[in-house]
Amino acid sequence: IPVIMAWSFPLCYEGHAYNNYFRNAREVVRYVHMNQKELHQKTLSFVNKVKGLKISAWLKDALLNNLYTFFSSTMWTKKMKFAFIESPQACPLAETLDVRFYSSIALALLFPQLELRALLQAAEAQRADGYIMHDLGRLRLDAPSISTNRLLWKDLNSKFILMAYRNYRWMNDVNYLRKLFPFIKKAFFWIVDTDRNKDYLPDNEGADHTFDLWDCFGTSSYTASIFLAAALAYIKISAIMEDKDAERIANEYFHKGKTNFEKKLWQKSYFIEYNNRHSRDYKGLPKISLACTVGQLTGQWYAHLLDLGYIVSKEKVRKAIKTIFDLNAKDSPYGITNAVFPNGIRNSACAHSENIWIGLTFAFLSLALYEGFYKEAEEAGSRLWSTICEKEKNMWNQPDMISSSQGEYLFGDHYMRNLAVWSMVFPLAKKDKGIKSFLDSL
Repeated sequence: IPVIMAWSFPLCYEGHAYNNYFRNAREVVRYVHMNQKELHQKTLSFVNKVKGLKISAWLKDALLNNLYTFFSSTMWTKKMKFAFIESPQACPLAETLDVRFYSSIALALLFPQLELRALLQAAEAQRADGYIMHDLGRLRLDAPSISTNRLLWKDLNSKFILMAYRNYRWMNDVNYLRKLFPFIKKAFFWIVDTDRNKDYLPDNEGADHTFDLWDCFGTSSYTASIFLAAALAYIKISAIMEDKDAERIANEYFHKGKTNFEKKLWQKSYFIEYNNRHSRDYKGLPKISLACTVGQLTGQWYAHLLDLGYIVSKEKVRKAIKTIFDLNAKDSPYGITNAVFPNGIRNSACAHSENIWIGLTFAFLSLALYEGFYKEAEEAGSRLWSTICEKEKNMWNQPDMISSSQGEYLFGDHYMRNLAVWSMVFPLAKKDKGIKSFLDSL
């Protein structure tokens, strides 16, 4: 006797997309019953494709099981608007842009049309001054907010530009890019206006980025590296749109910003957390943090993902990755600690700095794979996935943050950022034709 469980909740906000096709749960059951063989075969085909890839067993497991957030953490309305919820219970904000920078890689791969709509929603919510809003609302899509802490975040606009270029590059839709170009242009100039110390890089003024408890001042490696990648993307976009002035300005900001990024942040073997020593505007605030952070080259990760080239010298990128493995990865048996000082002591400035972020770690491991650190990435990734599956025994409700001391789950539930694990497939596809064929088939 077949048993099929189905549901219908037509009175939810805006209604669900399935309300356009089914009037009640009985109709859903009938559809599943009549089509269960085809549905099962298509699902099994995708699973078998992933299982057939020549990659580590833990990574296959992570790729498949981390897709649970498509069911636990999304909204798809009757008006066909789609959104990921950052963290359905802890932080139920729709389409949190700083986090979708990581999670939307999987969405763009598997459901490209939903991704195009979702990013367009973010563009249409842009403020008149060019600021891209942090989210679209709390369990809704019509009440955008600037951030979680009332600060204007300096990483949002750069991330928006990179996602816009990614969607164009992966889906080859020039009309889509043309539609987004006015929003992209305004977004770029908003970032430029935040450069208060005139080093051609955005300036942080506290916890004004995805680490919303963690203060950074002046030029920070996380925010500035993403800006440099966004400037490279903006150069490409401006050329496609035949806007010579925009292309010239983007080139100027990239080349001068790159020089200052290396000059102000490079410290022997890595890029420091932030440098605020030469800014007159931040008197009385901390001048410098020498911490080595996992996210210091997040911009280089995205630049590799989009074949934009290097935002800084290749030699420095490789040295920084090695230092992160030597310092941050060795700090905790459970994963890679977000920030560690060169003497091996954790940065205990806040919960974000002294603990492990799962999605951020996957992004870093993807960067490491691009640069050939296969053994190190395998060991660190396997160790993190073991913490999730064997120690905490909960791969279907992952948080954003894990304790570096105890390995227990901390902030967040059903967290969307952890879909960043799908970015690890791309560098592996550079070396394996089978993996490339898999990506091309999606």
